Amino acid sequence: MQRIAFNDILTRYRDYDTNPACETVEVIQNKFRQPFTKYYFIMKDEEIIGAVRIVEIDKSTRRISPLFILPQFQNYGYAQLAMKCIEEAYKNISCFTLDTIKQEKKLCYLYEKLGYLRTGKEEQLHDNMTIVFYEKKFQKTVSCNNFHNINSFICETLQSEVFFMDEWYMWNAFFTTGNVLDYLRYKSIQDTKDLGADTILREETDEIPDDGADSERAKYR
Repeated sequence: MQRIAFNDILTRYRDYDTNPACETVEVIQNKFRQPFTKYYFIMKDEEIIGAVRIVEIDKSTRRISPLFILPQFQNYGYAQLAMKCIEEAYKNISCFTLDTIKQEKKLCYLYEKLGYLRTGKEEQLHDNMTIVFYEKKFQKTVSCNNFHNINSFICETLQSEVFFMDEWYMWNAFFTTGNVLDYLRYKSIQDTKDLGADTILREETDEIPDDGADSERAKYR
């Protein structure tokens, strides 16, 4: 799935040393086993349409690398929705980082639209390919001493919809489309009230959003 998603980029730039499409199964398995790495499926209904890897840099920083959507599901907003779900689920994190290809204007636009800013760091891999680095910093919205473990939180929220892989146990949850983001926000507010948090800067509601709530439709590193 990763090779299929990145094959178009590989064909255009021939970045054989850095493109995820060129990673061997052994390399990917080793990444799964890293204690500071978590993988999530991106799903539409019951179909896996992509995945994202979250890397712990330090206690307050996570790196997104890679995030990919299968070609037939690209340009529908799924990547954007997945990014928003990640940020919502990891809202105790103060900074996300990522990188992409500078020449891929559509990808740069996606991240900048989501509030990611260029750090000023760039790496030129060859004449027609430059890697540009982004970061997005957050003001913590909840002040309390207890946060749900992200995996158990998602498992609890999605319950029977969580998909576990037998071979690679690090794929232990997924982000889905639709109202999950709204429900996560609702549940976090209710849990925060129960914990007696000092401040909540998000708009609060005591009702779960309508099933008909708008969901934005969403590729790379």
